[in-house]
Amino acid sequence: MSGAAPSGATQHPGSDHPWLPDLNWAPVAPFWAAAREQRLVFPRCGRCGRFQWYPQDMCPDCRVMAFEWAEVSPSGYVFSHTTLRRSFVPHFDNLLPLEIGLIKFVHAPGVTLVTNVLDTPAGGVHIDAEVTIVFPEVAPGVNLPMARLC
Repeated sequence: MSGAAPSGATQHPGSDHPWLPDLNWAPVAPFWAAAREQRLVFPRCGRCGRFQWYPQDMCPDCRVMAFEWAEVSPSGYVFSHTTLRRSFVPHFDNLLPLEIGLIKFVHAPGVTLVTNVLDTPAGGVHIDAEVTIVFPEVAPGVNLPMARLC
């Protein structure tokens, strides 16, 4: 695997994260703008109210093409998790072991956010653990949503 950034990502020298999101990519720009303000938002259908993550053009429930970005509580729970112990990507070795969680939100049904779980020893995450999403700045002007155990 090469060290090139995947599509939709950019590399930032001096960051602990070699691949960071393209903050200006239209489908998710409102998400990243809210993250810079320490807020969690997800697209919600303007007709039926269904939350959708990752953004799509059309609501899978009512087939309307009218989403709005809605702020939700940063409180969630661990649906699933894994511990990354071996890096296949250059520059990630210093982050290992890395706890990765699939986080669900009571106030945003249907949304699952894949993110890091901060300040947790390897194996310290468990299913249904309560988390709060925080937004550390990982590069100038780039705040990534990450989970912290409550």
